[in-house]
Amino acid sequence: MKRRELLGGLAAVGAGAQFFPLRASLAGSGRWAVPSARQIAWQCRGRMAFIHFGMNTFTDREWGFGNDLPDLFNPTDFSADQIADTVRDGDFAGLIITAKHHDGFCLWPSQYSDYSVKQAPWRNGQGDVVGDLAAACKARDLRFGVYLSPWDRHRADYGHEGYVQFYMRQLHELLTRYGPVCEVWFDGANGGDGWYGGAAETRHIDAETYYRWPEIFALVRKLQPEAVIFAPQGGDVRWIGNEAGRVTSPCWPTVPKGSLNSDILPHGMFGAPVWRPAEVDVSIRPGWFWHEEENGSIRSAAELFDLMFATLGSGANLLLNLPPDRRGRIPALDRDAVRGMAALWRGMLARDYAGAGHITASDTENGRSGDVLLVDDVRYWQAPASVRDVSLKLMLPTRRRFDVVMLSEPLSCGVTIQHYEIEVQEHPRGAFRRVAGGEAVGHCCLVALGGPVEAIAMRVRLFSSDRAPALRRLALYREPKRVYPPTIMRDERGLVVITARDGAAVLYTADGTDPASSGTLYRKPFLFAGGTVRACLAMHAAETGREAIYGLLPTLIRIVEASAPGAEVLLTGRGGGWRSSVGPGHSARIVMTFPARTCIYGVVLTPVEGEPAPVTYAVANGDDGREILSGRFDNMAANAASREIRFREAVCCTRLVLTFSRATGESPVLSIGSLKLLSR
Repeated sequence: MKRRELLGGLAAVGAGAQFFPLRASLAGSGRWAVPSARQIAWQCRGRMAFIHFGMNTFTDREWGFGNDLPDLFNPTDFSADQIADTVRDGDFAGLIITAKHHDGFCLWPSQYSDYSVKQAPWRNGQGDVVGDLAAACKARDLRFGVYLSPWDRHRADYGHEGYVQFYMRQLHELLTRYGPVCEVWFDGANGGDGWYGGAAETRHIDAETYYRWPEIFALVRKLQPEAVIFAPQGGDVRWIGNEAGRVTSPCWPTVPKGSLNSDILPHGMFGAPVWRPAEVDVSIRPGWFWHEEENGSIRSAAELFDLMFATLGSGANLLLNLPPDRRGRIPALDRDAVRGMAALWRGMLARDYAGAGHITASDTENGRSGDVLLVDDVRYWQAPASVRDVSLKLMLPTRRRFDVVMLSEPLSCGVTIQHYEIEVQEHPRGAFRRVAGGEAVGHCCLVALGGPVEAIAMRVRLFSSDRAPALRRLALYREPKRVYPPTIMRDERGLVVITARDGAAVLYTADGTDPASSGTLYRKPFLFAGGTVRACLAMHAAETGREAIYGLLPTLIRIVEASAPGAEVLLTGRGGGWRSSVGPGHSARIVMTFPARTCIYGVVLTPVEGEPAPVTYAVANGDDGREILSGRFDNMAANAASREIRFREAVCCTRLVLTFSRATGESPVLSIGSLKLLSR
């Protein structure tokens, strides 16, 4: 097993050797779900990088319509080596490239498409992004995977039988031209409006039956038998249910047969018959593709560490998106953040404070000492077949200070632990006290104790309702010291408040310039009419930059008309949001007025998390009734982040009208958390 897979997957959590031999997938009695060899290999990879790159990079969109000219795709300094180096430096096991996104533009010279790098000016039509990245991964011993969008908004035959055959031919190209593929990613976005060869219409398909998934899966199994399949319609791994990086406990690796609803996706189900662990796909930026305006909103190294801790520590795998810019390279800010994340992760794993300890078990089935949990990388400990409640006591050679407990089950046995309790003994004659407990151990369970504990001994109690608990690994760690970016907030009066953890000194600017070079030391809240505030920690400027864009003061705006009551909360973002009905012939509508003629440059809409959000919008000048801009919010259902509607030029008026005609999931009600009007 590769070193980066140990660091990324927490496979042996710093043990430096193979976690589970692949032959272990053959174990099990048949009564319980167990993973396949490829699922075990996937689990041990831990984290992969997602590379969203394509036409959207150059059009500043998230979902292209399919009608952009190939001439637009022209990276100025594309480097597969730089991208792969960034992936390697972040201790990722490999990368997955968006070979074709929903716009239909192909990043490889497909012989079946007239919309690919062959038609682009980049490298005179001789370039191959997929091929270059596959070669760069091979040279660095990184895994390589491909994303191929089933939805194609460019193709004239999408929605008809001929397209499915075309799609399988493209999949065949990707799985036969570029060497071993570790994961094939099929997106769940299917059907809707698109260019479709010039028809410019809306097409709906039955995502369960249209693509002939059994044939597609069979093709993957035939051409790349070791590749795991990510697909909403089945496959080897499941979606976590959101694109925000949220992992909720418990997160079981087993699920029921058939389609999975929004309750099953994040949690799985204990004792279910299908082994299908969760994959957490999330971007380092608010969007999936690179957008220059998001340079001030990149997750910091500390935030990425927390994300990975929550993901891997819940038994899921992380798929972190690193979007290249228009040069065709990972920007320096993003690269530095993942390098910092990797350094923090390695720092935590550098020392196991359970080392040199001794474990005794209340019961054992295989005659092995509990000490195999500390030093053995192949064997595991298990209670006798009839036992459902068992305890393991770890005696430490001296009092040790730690704040993270790691537990791991042997995957070859499937899920054996339903619940666990962790207790510590702080003095030789002291009583044990409970410090943590929970459900679902699985491949990896990282338990943060909420603060340092000094103990001479620790006891872990394991419970199961239907089988003997088994444990593969027990380790103790300390969380690394982390530095977080400051938080920027503006209240309804226009006062900006900047806070930092532990009272750290903060530099800021109120004109959008770099605070590290021209910032003022923040001392107290200040009045801010609108624009961009940037801030960073004085002692860690490079890794803690943050940006906040503020619009007109809420006190300068009045909502004089709305399709539902309570719209005033939109100006402050407080009160839980605003809701309005929407449907055929009925739109959600908001009318704003200003005390004097005011120049507006755009609107920022923030949805209410977990509720149906607007999909389509129209903005009009209320003084003369003319439309300013209309469009749709791409990927709002899965990624409910704030969206900016930037006008082509300033609109000066005393009245602004916002209309929303559709909601995600065709819901009859939509929700909006807040609205900001950009004043510059």
